Amino acid sequence: WLSVTTNNGKLPDFIVGSNFEIMEYCPNKNYTSAMLCETGAIAMSHESKPEMGLHIVLPGNTLGLLRGEGHKDKDICEYFKADNHSRVDVAVTAKNLNRYAEHLTPYRIAKMADSGQMKSRLKPDNGVVSPSQKLETAYIGSRVSRNRLFRAYDKGIELGLIADTIIRYELQTNKNASGVVRAVSDGLDIGGIIRRYVDFPECADWIKIMDSTSVEMP
Repeated sequence: WLSVTTNNGKLPDFIVGSNFEIMEYCPNKNYTSAMLCETGAIAMSHESKPEMGLHIVLPGNTLGLLRGEGHKDKDICEYFKADNHSRVDVAVTAKNLNRYAEHLTPYRIAKMADSGQMKSRLKPDNGVVSPSQKLETAYIGSRVSRNRLFRAYDKGIELGLIADTIIRYELQTNKNASGVVRAVSDGLDIGGIIRRYVDFPECADWIKIMDSTSVEMP
């Protein structure tokens, strides 16, 4: 997920796709009109306040489509590097259709956070302090402000698969999102960016999944 406000006034063709349509309503109340691109990206503007610029939202399915067309995250972030970023999500996904092996389920993440194995300035969510073994999402950080929120969740269940086959480890940044965008455009590893804010340095499975050491942010 990437949301950005730009004064460029024009979207690149690779984000628009071959066509677009004007939406009947605007998803963001701060803007008055919205355009839905073929790729799934949404561009919003204010008809009487052009100084507000163009607010662009690239959800996960759009980014997945762009990757499939050969566009790398680094290149997408590089295009918007100089703009104002209101939100960016970065994630690492672990897949194991045989279940469990090398898997850190949300429950395991919650138990490690609760037992003091986590290195982070973020605080575990209340649901993590006393986790259920059936926990589908473990949150680290505030779900209210969401300035920076880490979540480990069962993506496989969302896709209709059995539990614990696809686990996603995702860092959402709303405050100082530009720092994360710059890090991606500079080629820093996603796993290293996540470990910069949430880390389990003594867990071999975590280190293998992240496949990176913690990085210094630009």
